[in-house]
Amino acid sequence: MSKSDLSAHVPPAPDAILTRAEVAAWLKIKPRQVKRLRVPCLDLGRKTKRYLGRDVLSWLDAQRHVPFCGRARTQE
Repeated sequence: MSKSDLSAHVPPAPDAILTRAEVAAWLKIKPRQVKRLRVPCLDLGRKTKRYLGRDVLSWLDAQRHVPFCGRARTQE
């Protein structure tokens, strides 16, 4: 595994400033999905959005409210 492959799997430092593509690579999603999921960002202009590592980590923690992923189980 190369260093660039590994860097996509390691959470960024809390004070890191990331591009949409970097956030997408870290979360293993497409860059457009970062916007659709409303990951919090800094709006630095019409086409310039940046993401703070700590904001993305907080957003991820907030997404954990679901006890498990998948279909709901029915009680018997």
